[in-house]
Amino acid sequence: MLKDLNFDKPLTWDVKQLLRAENMLDRYQAAVNLRNAPIPVKYDALLTAWENETFPQMRAEIASQLLNPSMGEYRLNTPIQDFVSDKD
Repeated sequence: MLKDLNFDKPLTWDVKQLLRAENMLDRYQAAVNLRNAPIPVKYDALLTAWENETFPQMRAEIASQLLNPSMGEYRLNTPIQDFVSDKD
């Protein structure tokens, strides 16, 4: 039986989990938890995760957050835009 466990934890825990968790599912859960986090808290962590992540689904989640219009001016400074617009 699977159960989803939710409890409030500091955003810094999610950032650390995103960057350091050994299992992809743990990193993915941390990325999902950061969706509504303040931009200054998550921006650098998402960029670092993008550079280090190899799983396509994780990279898709990170890209969707970094390229989201709600990122404002931060969105314009991401290396992901080059990746997305690359035709190769």
